[in-house]
Amino acid sequence: MWNKVLYEVLADILNKRCKPTLTHCFLRLLQNKGKLRWLFTQNVDALERCVGINPSKLIECHGTFSTASCFKCKQEVSISLVRECVLKKQIPIHCPNCDSPLVKPDCVLFGEDLPAKYYQAAKKQIYDIDLLLVIGTSLSVKPVSNVLFIFQTSNILAILSISLLTPLKQYL
Repeated sequence: MWNKVLYEVLADILNKRCKPTLTHCFLRLLQNKGKLRWLFTQNVDALERCVGINPSKLIECHGTFSTASCFKCKQEVSISLVRECVLKKQIPIHCPNCDSPLVKPDCVLFGEDLPAKYYQAAKKQIYDIDLLLVIGTSLSVKPVSNVLFIFQTSNILAILSISLLTPLKQYL
C-alpha cells in the first residue's frame, strides 16, 4: 500500500520543527475568552494543539502528524515510535497490536477520506455563530472549500486571506 517514497516524505515532514505564529496565539485567546466554538484547520502540523486549543473544538480536516495509528486495526501507535522508525529507515512500520505493516501518522493521504470528525461537525446545527473567520486558505480543495456554506448565517464573515478573495468574489 505505502512504499518507501511515502516514508521518505514522512521523514521530511516529521522532522520539521514548525513554531506557532501569532495567529495561533490569537485563536487560543479566543478560546480562553470563550469565543471559539470550532476551529477547522487544513494544516497537519498540529500547531493548534501546541498552543493548547481544546481537541473537542479542533477539527483537523486533513488529519494530523501528532498522532499515528494502524490502518488495519485502528490501534493508536506512539508518534515518537513512528518518527524513530522512519529516521532509522525501519520501514514499513509494523503495528504492535496486529503486526500489520500499515502504521502511519493520522494524516489524510491522497485518495483517503477526511476524518469522521469533519463530517460530524459539518452536520451539526451550527447556525448560531456571530463571526466566521477564514484565515490563510484559498479554500480551493473540496470538501473543505464547502465550509463557508456549512455556516448558514447572515452574520459577519471575515476573510483574512488575499488568495481567497479572487475565487469567492462571486459570493461576496
